[in-house]
Amino acid sequence: LTAGGALNVGIQGQGTIEASGGARIESTGGVIDSNGTQTGVVDLTGSGTRWDSSGNLDVGQDGKGSLTIEAGAVVTSVKGQVAVNNGSEGTVDIDGSGTAWNASGDLRLGFGGTATVQVTGGATLSSDQNVFVGDGGTGEGTVTVSGANSTLSGTTLVVGYFGQGDVDVQNQGQLDTTNGYIGYYGNAGSDVDTVALTGSGSRWQNSGSMIVGRQGAASLSVGSGSQVDTNTMDVGQSVQGTLTVGGTANVTGALTLGGTGGTGDATVTGQLNTGSLVVGNAGTGSLLVENGGTVDNGLAIMANASGTNAVATVRGSGSTW
Repeated sequence: LTAGGALNVGIQGQGTIEASGGARIESTGGVIDSNGTQTGVVDLTGSGTRWDSSGNLDVGQDGKGSLTIEAGAVVTSVKGQVAVNNGSEGTVDIDGSGTAWNASGDLRLGFGGTATVQVTGGATLSSDQNVFVGDGGTGEGTVTVSGANSTLSGTTLVVGYFGQGDVDVQNQGQLDTTNGYIGYYGNAGSDVDTVALTGSGSRWQNSGSMIVGRQGAASLSVGSGSQVDTNTMDVGQSVQGTLTVGGTANVTGALTLGGTGGTGDATVTGQLNTGSLVVGNAGTGSLLVENGGTVDNGLAIMANASGTNAVATVRGSGSTW
């Protein structure tokens, strides 16, 4: 199927496209949408089945849109946007080894509406640029990455960019980024932007900087058997940020708890390794090591500026700092 321009599915009513068995779709853009209670639907199944869009691809622009990619099918686009405008709903399911949605531009998941995205069974969702989850004042984005080799990747991952963002990495799922920001800007409500890793083998590999609570309240949880690797990490840079380590967190450079005007709290029941540790850097910082947790660092600074509040507590059998 070759469209001379953009391929619009649904828009003013119910529209459905099913492609399988190596079928190909080519377009200069795409919109999967509907009006009212109906849903625009595109399902792609099987190795060799593709939709190549030389422009943007929107799933749920003003109404409801659903995109399913499975069993080795592939979608490519410039930007990818899910739940674009206020009141819209977008659902994306990407499942199976070799299955992928690859965007050369930004991915915006929950741009103004409500986006639900699942990457499972060894599938990949990737951007050559940035991935925004919960983008825009009315945007809500929920992303689940589950299963061995299932991967969400981008240059920068932003969870909570004025909107509400939540990312769950489960059962050997992977995040692969250069920079990661949770709670980049605050949202209109009191919601906390979150990234949670659970299950053995789940991992976030981040080669640059990571901020938990830049201007929006945020939480990073590393469950037992899970791992986070980053160059630097700031928790509670200017608002409330929370780090919970039940698995392993490796920070090559500096870990800072509580920046200017911020509150950074870290609880460690697993293993935290960091090049240097600052508890209270012109803000309020707290470190709690308990239930056999271990913190291993080089330089450590408590209360790095006048008027800074810093507390460290080590308790329970086997807990060490």
